[in-house]
Amino acid sequence: MTPPEPGRVRRALRHPLLLFPVKVVLVAAPMIGTLRFARFALHWSQDMVELVAGPIAVIIMLTLFTLYTRAIERRDVAELSPQHAPRELLVGLIAGTLCIGLVIGVLTASGSYHVTGMAAASVLWLALASSLVTGVFEELLFRGVLFRLVEDSWGSYAALAVSSLFFGAAHLFNPNATWLSAVAIMVEAGIFLGAAYMLTRRLWLPIGIHAGWNFTEGGVFGAAESGTAPHGWLQSTTSGPAWLSGGDFGPEASVVTVMICGALGLALVLWVASHGGIVRPRRRHATVAAAPAA
Repeated sequence: MTPPEPGRVRRALRHPLLLFPVKVVLVAAPMIGTLRFARFALHWSQDMVELVAGPIAVIIMLTLFTLYTRAIERRDVAELSPQHAPRELLVGLIAGTLCIGLVIGVLTASGSYHVTGMAAASVLWLALASSLVTGVFEELLFRGVLFRLVEDSWGSYAALAVSSLFFGAAHLFNPNATWLSAVAIMVEAGIFLGAAYMLTRRLWLPIGIHAGWNFTEGGVFGAAESGTAPHGWLQSTTSGPAWLSGGDFGPEASVVTVMICGALGLALVLWVASHGGIVRPRRRHATVAAAPAA
């Protein structure tokens, strides 16, 4: 039996139906495998897992993603261009910090957020490392893989809708999650982070926003982060109706966060659209190309 030609194999591996699951594995396997190996085989503490194993997993994940993209898709990995990484990461970190800081400010003014104490400032390093690892992992998966592949065939608006929907649905598996919290994540974070990717066509800005958001929410203000128990510098509690405080899921389930970050995401989408950054569905491209000149 004659083996398939390398070119045919490469074309098959570039097909979206195969490219999507392969890239999901390339992103998820190093993260899950490295963290589990460190935790259960090496018996590392949770702090060591987050400070050491997490960054190692990120390096492996980015390396495999880059090698596959260059070897199989035969394109530059523009979404991870290192030239723009420092500035866009920093801008994203600041933006994420300001967004959740504004949310906490509103919740404090409304009497829903209360500081009850302080922990050692050293917890901030662990929170920052964990937030950066989570930001890279989730943005590479949802924006770098899912958004990009959907956009390539169905256009930017479909990619924004699909990636936001899946991003919100993925948070249904978090502790204390509800359908309302998943919808909140979809609107406030899915659209905002997707728009941030559309703005630069690179992952560094959404990674920075994502990491800055998580770090500030859980690491600084000590609020529940997507349903997980808080371990931050400030020790805090929330009170009042769940629709305002976010309840046990945390501020991300608050209507305040939905309104503030949802509005920012929509504003970014409109900005991108007004500057010609929207990718149209592939079939529409073909229709335009085939239309006779007027």
